[in-house]
Amino acid sequence: GFLYSNLWTLIAANSSSALLRGIKESSDYIAYFTTGILCLINLDWLKNHIKLFILPSFIIVILEYMFTFSAVL
Repeated sequence: GFLYSNLWTLIAANSSSALLRGIKESSDYIAYFTTGILCLINLDWLKNHIKLFILPSFIIVILEYMFTFSAVL
């Protein structure tokens, strides 16, 4: 979802089309929706293996924070 969202950010930034900007905005929501569906489908497995996701989750949040604010500057 992160890569998909950033791809559309690059495409929309180089275009004046309102349609492309709308697709970029919806791509952010699609990533969250897809993640939620995958978590719901695998909820029992996730509950049993939650400790596997703590460190990777922190790393992903830090990387997204770094890439988001470095792109703005």
